[in-house]
Amino acid sequence: MQKKIMNKIGIYPGTFDPFTNGHLYLLKKSLKIFDTVILAISKYSNKNLTFSISQRIKFAKLSTTGIKNISIKSFNELVVNFALKEKSNFLIRGIRDSSDFAYEMKMLRTNYSINSKIETIFITNYCKNFISSSMLKEIAFYKGDIKKYVSKKIIKEIEKKFLNY
Repeated sequence: MQKKIMNKIGIYPGTFDPFTNGHLYLLKKSLKIFDTVILAISKYSNKNLTFSISQRIKFAKLSTTGIKNISIKSFNELVVNFALKEKSNFLIRGIRDSSDFAYEMKMLRTNYSINSKIETIFITNYCKNFISSSMLKEIAFYKGDIKKYVSKKIIKEIEKKFLNY
């Protein structure tokens, strides 16, 4: 039987540009470990963001309707500082492959050097529909079918974004 870390809050940070079924899978897996998970959507990123922070929050809310014990918040600071403000010592990160692992290990070391009280929990995703947001956007850009990768509640808005490209 799985044992929960009682009264613990996990922080699942990312850009979620846009929120995918892979993100949803990891969020649900995290809820098996933590009492509450905060989906922390970064306002800023060195990535080339396609959707505004308000759109990304809207997509996450629509995609997680009915799921208990989550909250969706935006942040614009070091994630370790955000976690401490939210009274959490746990960051949740997803790993798809070895390149994700290499990147996440760099992030773990950096976060640890800033605050050694913050732990990073890695969750692998073997779900068949797990795709990066970047790949999803490329499929949408070329008018491909994205319905198996995102919630049906947000498909039209994503496709609309790429209509005139």
